[in-house]
Amino acid sequence: MEWLAFVTGVACVYLCVKERDSNWPIGVINSFALLYVFWVAKLYAQAGLQFFYIFECFYGWWMWTRRDQSTGRKVIRIGRTNAHTRIILSVIGIIGVSILAFLFAKTGDPAPFGDSVITVASLIAEYMLCLKLLEAWGLYLASDLIALALLAYLGQWVTFGTYLCFTFLCVMGILEWLKRLQRNFDPALSLVNSIR
Repeated sequence: MEWLAFVTGVACVYLCVKERDSNWPIGVINSFALLYVFWVAKLYAQAGLQFFYIFECFYGWWMWTRRDQSTGRKVIRIGRTNAHTRIILSVIGIIGVSILAFLFAKTGDPAPFGDSVITVASLIAEYMLCLKLLEAWGLYLASDLIALALLAYLGQWVTFGTYLCFTFLCVMGILEWLKRLQRNFDPALSLVNSIR
């Protein structure tokens, strides 16, 4: 299952970097595989995270494939996160980490705080990816770096290799999406710029 998670995870993130809609169904398979891996390792927050990923994958797939009926263009385009949204997501993140760290300390989780930070940051980053917000990649990068330290500590080396690939793909995502944003951004083409 770790190897299945590795292959589907890398494929999913690479396709996301390239802004391909097919990343989402592959992401569903990846989440099921990781759910098993993390449950066996007793990383319950990470296991629970996979349930949310499955729903977010379907949401992201729907958002990325929506088209404007009058123009036929995709509704969601790569954009930036505005200050108001950043504040809201930061507050949600702080509250979420506080609650989860307390709860998972009671479950036997070997690293309740780190596990909770990774979980909450990843959920927020995935939501931001569903809306094609550039800053999602930076948040995912921070989350992956924490995950690498935790996985090395627990000796989960195949999953460590997966997250190492994710880390490099996050850097690729930042560079690729920044390039696409600068090259293709046109406020008139996006129906969602006002909510970003």
